[in-house]
Amino acid sequence: MKQLLSMILAAVAAMLLVSCSKPAPIESVESLVANPERLKELRAQCKADHAKVGDDQCNAVAEATR
Repeated sequence: MKQLLSMILAAVAAMLLVSCSKPAPIESVESLVANPERLKELRAQCKADHAKVGDDQCNAVAEATR
């Protein structure tokens, strides 16, 4: 019983650590405007899988495209 409780506690702690990881930093509008090749890559990624790239990054891409 004690071993089972320890395993459950360890699993919960592991899930908490995984869920608290820092998100990847987004590239700024200014950096994308200065690097058109990277902007082109990210535009394609946002079009292919918006959810994976993320709203913040795709919004920066859209702003840099204007």
